Amino acid sequence: MKKLLALCAMTILFAQCSSDDSQTTNDDEGADQLVQFSLTITGDFFVPNSSGKLFLSDEDGTILAEAPTLNNEQTILTADFDPGMTYDLSFYYETFTSGTQFHFVNTFVNVSPGNYSMDPPQGFNGDQDEITLTLTNTGDNLVVVSSSSGIVNTESNSNDGGTFILNGPLPASPGYFYASFLGPNDNLPRYSWSEGTGGSYQINADYSALPFTNDALSITLPTNETSDLVIRGVKDGDPTGVNAITHIVHDESFEDGTTNYQAFLPDGVFENFRVRSSYTLPGTERNYYYTTLSENVPQTLPAVSIDYTVNNDSFANFSIATTGEFDNYDATFIYTNQAQDLVVFYDVFGAASSEVSFSKVNLFNNIFANEPDLSAGLMPPVHRITLSSYSQISSYEEYLQAPWLHGPVLEVGETMERVFE
Repeated sequence: MKKLLALCAMTILFAQCSSDDSQTTNDDEGADQLVQFSLTITGDFFVPNSSGKLFLSDEDGTILAEAPTLNNEQTILTADFDPGMTYDLSFYYETFTSGTQFHFVNTFVNVSPGNYSMDPPQGFNGDQDEITLTLTNTGDNLVVVSSSSGIVNTESNSNDGGTFILNGPLPASPGYFYASFLGPNDNLPRYSWSEGTGGSYQINADYSALPFTNDALSITLPTNETSDLVIRGVKDGDPTGVNAITHIVHDESFEDGTTNYQAFLPDGVFENFRVRSSYTLPGTERNYYYTTLSENVPQTLPAVSIDYTVNNDSFANFSIATTGEFDNYDATFIYTNQAQDLVVFYDVFGAASSEVSFSKVNLFNNIFANEPDLSAGLMPPVHRITLSSYSQISSYEEYLQAPWLHGPVLEVGETMERVFE
């Protein structure tokens, strides 16, 4: 199952959509109106052995219109619209990867007529370009504190004062790269920052000449059972946008309820920092996330103020009670057959409410009417429930105006809270 989930994570991420004013052909008040719902894919989203479709359905799960979706095209669905009814818009995506057939459905509840869009992922290194950083005069036992790639390969030897080689994928191409190291004789980490061109590239540097990071910054988290803290540097000069390429400058987690972290940051490299704290509370595996984008790293991160209680976790009769102010929910259901060669991911997105409930059984069965091996009765209890709150938006309609893949993009001074299990 973990292997299948990992394959899925590499294949696709879905989030939100955006809407424009509805188009009508009948101006009589109270009468049904012929309107358009559309999805525009603004880039190369689909890969070989994959395809997609857009579905418009009513509150009973009856499909009113459907059409294929294609890269760099707009899919338009036209239907009679009754203002007194609730309509869902579902994006379906299937792909065959490593011997497994994946089906993804993202259903957005209570969607108004208009145009919705989905952007391709930004900052993607499709050519798998790499960086090779060779450091000399490192001494023995040089430690990688952080790197833009996250996961890197390293090798070292003690010849001529010590040589250390780091190799890893660039976060995007053209590529920028940040890494920090702690030598056996250093009290503070040293860092390397490079601005490369398209394609793989190599850097050679004398470790003893690298600049030091600043003294440790103390950051306090709420009381917790386990916690982690990730700080990423953001540079406006990154070619794909302020939030597209971020560089890990601090990444640390603890299993013992740590509330105080020490972070070492470079001076004068990044314009802003994206800080994400995550923690769990005693007696629960629920995750509480707080993310902020700011010029300076805050030294105190507040507790997340939203939460929920599960009343019914079934696909046929889902129900939760919520607390706090948030913008939207996302309920994720996952089915895997016994042979593990067929996987269905079904996400339901909807507006914040003190009581959230739905059943998508009829819609599921109608979408998969031509798939004899799939029915809603196979769907297990909910896999994950997520509530999200963005400081820059105040309604579900505003949430729907964000790109599907990466959701509302944080600007400097904005925050995001999230809770999920």
